[in-house]
Amino acid sequence: MLVCVIACHHCSQKQYSTSLKLLSGLAKDGSDPHYLSLLGYVLLQLGDVRSARKILELLRSYCQADDSDKEATALCLNLEGLLLFASDTFQDAITKFEEASSLSPENPVPCNNISVGHMYAKNLHVSIKLLENKLAQNHAFILEKPMVLNLCSMYELASARSNESKQSLHTWIMKQAPDDFDSASTRLS
Repeated sequence: MLVCVIACHHCSQKQYSTSLKLLSGLAKDGSDPHYLSLLGYVLLQLGDVRSARKILELLRSYCQADDSDKEATALCLNLEGLLLFASDTFQDAITKFEEASSLSPENPVPCNNISVGHMYAKNLHVSIKLLENKLAQNHAFILEKPMVLNLCSMYELASARSNESKQSLHTWIMKQAPDDFDSASTRLS
């Protein structure tokens, strides 16, 4: 478990090669869907789509062996969506992310991926509404820096007056978030 935490820290610092080494050791027996999913993500970050597909096949095998594990199935669907996204098949990726989100609604990752998929599919206003609604429905999601950063980036893409939207979001978040929330994620100048 500690090795996984260290690997995730390296991912957050964009030190994917180091994370890959750590996760490869954890995932070598293929028995933990979380490790496999993380390994697939890191491989995609490094641009190794072929190896990520192999990891997806291992993850699928795990899910077929234990079809009652909804969380593992959600991880599998999310990784499949990321692979589709990497091949510019945005609508199909969105479908996989939606399936993952329905199985694991408290997980912010598929929701964020759905929104980014819509943005790349040229549905910017849909992606903005989706993130705004998710943040309003589940206040814990405001602690997910990537979601807040993506929403603010989408505001910037959608309008020349994005600072108004970002300021409104910032004000709302500061009412909801704990005192130690990093307000830099709202990208206000």
